[in-house]
Amino acid sequence: MNHYYKEVKKPNRLWGKIILFFVSLYLNWKIDLTVSKNDTKDLISPYLILSNHVTYWDPFLVNMFVREPICYIAESVYFRNPLFRFILNSVGAIPKKRYMKQFLPVKRLLQAKGNGRILGFFPEGERKWDGATELGSLNATAKLVKLLEVPVVTVSIKGGYLAYPRWAKRSRKGKVDLDYNLCLSKNECGELSLENIRKRIRDYLSYDEVDYQKKECNKYTGRKLAENLEYLLFACPNCHSFNTLISHGDKLICQQCQYGVIYNQYGFLEGIQSKLYFDNLRDWNYWQKDFLREYINERYISAQNLEYILKDKEVSIFVGNLNHPFVYEGKGNLSLLKRELYFEDIEGGKHSFELREIIGLSVQFKAVLEFNYRDNMYRFEFHNPHLSAYKWVLAINFTREKIEG
Repeated sequence: MNHYYKEVKKPNRLWGKIILFFVSLYLNWKIDLTVSKNDTKDLISPYLILSNHVTYWDPFLVNMFVREPICYIAESVYFRNPLFRFILNSVGAIPKKRYMKQFLPVKRLLQAKGNGRILGFFPEGERKWDGATELGSLNATAKLVKLLEVPVVTVSIKGGYLAYPRWAKRSRKGKVDLDYNLCLSKNECGELSLENIRKRIRDYLSYDEVDYQKKECNKYTGRKLAENLEYLLFACPNCHSFNTLISHGDKLICQQCQYGVIYNQYGFLEGIQSKLYFDNLRDWNYWQKDFLREYINERYISAQNLEYILKDKEVSIFVGNLNHPFVYEGKGNLSLLKRELYFEDIEGGKHSFELREIIGLSVQFKAVLEFNYRDNMYRFEFHNPHLSAYKWVLAINFTREKIEG
């Protein structure tokens, strides 16, 4: 992996400014950008920037209103793309495997601090599906803040999720507002306890797009606003079926019971029939997560000798690692069992993954399931364009909860 990136140095300011200039032109054309507050104006580097994470463009959005390229911790998988690798190396980004403890990225952050860099990362680790922050324990973040002992600025990206929903095929034109707040001074990082640092960061970074939009009522215009919404919403609240919701234009309709909703320009839902279970995606997502967890609980402890907990057909498997690209290995059925994820291709080839040993479980490219297992990375692509990889991430995590419980 080392040949993918360079040592952490002061970036080439010219390259950084050129990249940010063109990205700024694009983003200002796509969305209506505003900055309500910017506490970085009088700060002298090194300092640390933490932000909520809602769009692909967040690293650039945050950097547009900071005086020099930010030294980000970036997903190591992006360094495998030649264009991304060039951009990331130009701004001195630091690669890290998601959800894995590593000493090297921390060492490089300390080196970047010594070089007077502005540092940055996203404590949530990945973009949110429903616009509400999920900050976890923040233990690692607080320890890093304590170790670096530099001022900490938190950035709230408001409206970003509505302009660039994680599940959506297309972006929308609308207001995106950024707040840069000095969260912790250098002295506070040294003096406060880890618990108080965690609390301060949580207070500053906690954000909910639905609550924000209920107050602001900003309009987000675009074509086919509901397209790919089933990547997020996989369970029908009316008939409780999985994999039956299909989007078309601005509508999402269950093919089993015909329950349907319209996704409007304000990011809220309207009922096609008289009944409306949820008027926003966050509440629907909260419900379906609870429903899926209970569904798994019942099948996990069922007295019946069930063959599987969850299963999808016509799935392709790819295998690779950080130094080699993904290679197609076959098409078949993906099943979730009580203690393992199981894949069997149509030619009889089998792969078994102990749930306890799956690391870095995530969704790539909106609908591709990916994780690390022992020495390799595995990727699963669904031939049915309406299936949700997000459903599989939740299901695997809920099943692991049962094992650990």
